[in-house]
Amino acid sequence: MEFVGEAAVDQGSPTREMFCLLHKELYSSSLFDGGKEGKGKIFAHNLNAVKDSEYYDYGIFCALAIVNGAVSPRFFFVLQLSIIS
Repeated sequence: MEFVGEAAVDQGSPTREMFCLLHKELYSSSLFDGGKEGKGKIFAHNLNAVKDSEYYDYGIFCALAIVNGAVSPRFFFVLQLSIIS
């Protein structure tokens, strides 16, 4: 991985930081609902996101994060995590 305008040799930290920042950005996206009062988030009923393959793309992104040793999303509702894992 190469960051533009930032001198860094990627020994894992820049890659993990990138995935962490992307998870934070997606946390407030239209792909998820909930997350108030300490509760976890669930997938939103977003037909446009389904049509545009955004959920599929997010799945690929999560897989890449895991393969690269980055953190997986920690904001899912516990029951939903048990269903998808």
